[in-house]
Amino acid sequence: MKESQKSYMITVKDFNIFIRECIPSSINILFLGKGPSFSLLDRIKLDSFYTVCLNHTILNVDKCDICSIIDIENFIETDEVIYNKAKYVAMPWRPHMKAKNFKPTEKTILDFAKENIYLQKIIDESRLLLYNTNSAAINNFNHAPDVSINDLYINNGDSLFGMFCKNLIRSNNKVIYSLGIDGGNVYADQFSDLEVGGEVTGVGYCKSIEVINNIEKSANYKMIYLKDILK
Repeated sequence: MKESQKSYMITVKDFNIFIRECIPSSINILFLGKGPSFSLLDRIKLDSFYTVCLNHTILNVDKCDICSIIDIENFIETDEVIYNKAKYVAMPWRPHMKAKNFKPTEKTILDFAKENIYLQKIIDESRLLLYNTNSAAINNFNHAPDVSINDLYINNGDSLFGMFCKNLIRSNNKVIYSLGIDGGNVYADQFSDLEVGGEVTGVGYCKSIEVINNIEKSANYKMIYLKDILK
């Protein structure tokens, strides 16, 4: 890492450490994805949750605690909204790119910050939650030093669930709520103008729920699908 890059690293936070140390153990966590059940959003009191928006879902809320982005294009398409609505932004050191078949890029988050004023401001304001990925290692890209590594599975939802289950320290309340994480390849009407995204592993979105089920068993956590409660 260049000396100029090292200075930027002072302002970012390790995402894994942040999950362990900065998310209250008593609060209910809610993941918001773009699946069809997102249409039930108006039946939820978001202020009751620690809210984590995945990608474009931040367009449909007033604010959120964390916005999680893996593909850099998703940030660019919503950058000003993310800057204004998200308290923190979680992204990998080497973001994935749709233009590269949803694979990690040789460019780092700091390279992209030079091209995007909102990403730069988020870094400068210590609002970036950073992590390395196993996908970058597979492609022989160097990791950011002194930053933890997380596994990416099929998409943002199951990958984020794995990160939280690995790092949350709770003796009870070992559940994470979700809306719009439905395991299919169809979006809610609010996102009908968006092209369905890519997959980290290429095995299909329908396998995402299977991945979540396996994480539940290994981590002794449970994902509660609010769509089942709000029927």
